[in-house]
Amino acid sequence: MSEVKIPNKNYSVGQKISGYISNVLIPIELIVLRIEGDKAICKIDYII
Repeated sequence: MSEVKIPNKNYSVGQKISGYISNVLIPIELIVLRIEGDKAICKIDYII
């Protein structure tokens, strides 16, 4: 399971976030696992 840290923009645990892998622009969906300070720790759910 890959975890990524992203800046927390008022995300909540369990929220799904659509985004891109930087530099290659592959669309992905992230699920917020937990919040650590100003970072949201997310799991890569799947590559769209």
